[in-house]
Amino acid sequence: MLKKHFFLTLCLGLLLLSSYGLAVEDSGTLSGAVVDESGVGLPGVEVTISGPSLMGTRTTITNTNGDFRIPQLNVGQKYAVIFTLKGFKQQERKDVRIELGKETRLAVIMKFGEITERIVVNADMPIVDPKSSTNQLNITKEVVETLANDRQYQSIMEMMPGAIPGNNPAMMGATDADNMYQFDGMEATDPLTKTWSTAMNFDNFEEMQVVAQGAPAEYGRGTGAVINVVTKSGSNQIHGTARLSISKSDWNAHAKEANKNFSDATRYLDEVRPSINLGGPIMKDHIWFFGSYERRNKWKPAAWYMNPTEALNVSPSGSGRGYYKGHYASAKLTLRLGTVSMMGMWSEDPITMPQYYRYVNTPGYPNENDLIKTQGGWNFNAEATTTLGSNTYIIGRYSIKRNDLGLESYVQTGIRYEQSGYYWGAGNYHYETGRNHDQFLINISHFMDTSFGYHDIKVGAEYYKLEVDSPIGNNSLYPGNERIIYNYLGQEQAKVVYEPAPPNAKEYNTNITLFFQDKWEVTKGLTLNLGIRTEQGVYKNDEKVEVLKFKVRAAACSPYRCCLFFRQKQNQR
Repeated sequence: MLKKHFFLTLCLGLLLLSSYGLAVEDSGTLSGAVVDESGVGLPGVEVTISGPSLMGTRTTITNTNGDFRIPQLNVGQKYAVIFTLKGFKQQERKDVRIELGKETRLAVIMKFGEITERIVVNADMPIVDPKSSTNQLNITKEVVETLANDRQYQSIMEMMPGAIPGNNPAMMGATDADNMYQFDGMEATDPLTKTWSTAMNFDNFEEMQVVAQGAPAEYGRGTGAVINVVTKSGSNQIHGTARLSISKSDWNAHAKEANKNFSDATRYLDEVRPSINLGGPIMKDHIWFFGSYERRNKWKPAAWYMNPTEALNVSPSGSGRGYYKGHYASAKLTLRLGTVSMMGMWSEDPITMPQYYRYVNTPGYPNENDLIKTQGGWNFNAEATTTLGSNTYIIGRYSIKRNDLGLESYVQTGIRYEQSGYYWGAGNYHYETGRNHDQFLINISHFMDTSFGYHDIKVGAEYYKLEVDSPIGNNSLYPGNERIIYNYLGQEQAKVVYEPAPPNAKEYNTNITLFFQDKWEVTKGLTLNLGIRTEQGVYKNDEKVEVLKFKVRAAACSPYRCCLFFRQKQNQR
């Protein structure tokens, strides 16, 4: 039983909890100020933004101070912004880029003149968000397409200072099971291992964001980094990408000596990896599509022992390949009707390793003593956004994830040698788990211009439901239903009679989360990022009997990072 109340006033703790409201969303914001030549703010200026992924245009009017703000813009594409006011020369800014979770600000000076005259500024805008208190890294599609990497988003995580490389990088002192993964706002973290669990064609990524510190109150369930991936969408023009990637283990001089573990097996390999993306309009300005496919068929040279004698003498005579086979596929549909935008995306990533030991270890076993591994599954993510005026918008999301991981032997031919304690083969091994979740989310954001400054307020609620198949026991079942436990010397330590395994047990978990955030711009030089979050969870066993219930509340403020209140209540049965 944990203590019921904790009260902390620890500045460093807020480095992990404080942030601004839109830090890890799937969109960005355009804001700025319009002034005349004397520096006085111009009210009533019509600001119109357009772009290839916007589906039409968005328009707002500057306030009494000449400030404007356009939220919920798709990231990645470069936009054109036009400023119009009677009696002034029309201004146009081209190639304005909106980045994920950032607020792009424009400073515009309008000169007196005829409205038919237009001043065009054509240049990339540096994106600096002085109101953010996060430590984050954004990687755009232009960088992704030209960057030398192994076409996995984990390689992007490794670019962040403080990252420890790996199949699941450890970030900023946390473990590799403390990160939180998202695709288009959908939870993509494995609920059993707390690691990544969704793979996708790398060319399908529009932008990636890694928030290593300062995750906002909107996000929880992790103390490491937040990895947010936004996928590409269709536009009014047909566009696509075809790519062929080829890798050879012989091109790496170290390959033959360093392919003895799983991490190395994923790098030192041979593969011909074709992929294709295609997007475009179904109905211009209203309905778009985008599809993606990538084949995976990588292999590595492998050796295996044909019999126990070869294994004892470390002299494998079998040779061939260990395979990793499957594909990544996705289909996305985007719809806009008036002020309502909707998105639906389906994806799958099934993978098979026909000879598991050959692929992850050298040497391995012949087929009848090896394992076959299957992993991956499918996801569906649906989102609806509606804008109420220029200052309020609502986002609703429903996502489904069905993911499996299994290991199974081909036949039951394992042999155990009593005298030496040596076991030959994979034996009667069967491990299969389902990692399923459903997520319901609604966020309401509202921007207010008050006498006490600007407030960017967000409130939201989430219902997160998990169903995990958890196998009974962690050890293999060997022939004769004997479970053998060895110590590090390899001698038999214990032997117990173990009856045939029962069907996989299920665990059920439901989480309900409420949060409130306020990015309060007190003055031009002072912004406070405030947030409060409360969570309540219930865990049930295979018989759906409640075994654990908890409540957590947390509050934070920044940039001063001077207050933290944390309360946890846990009931265990």
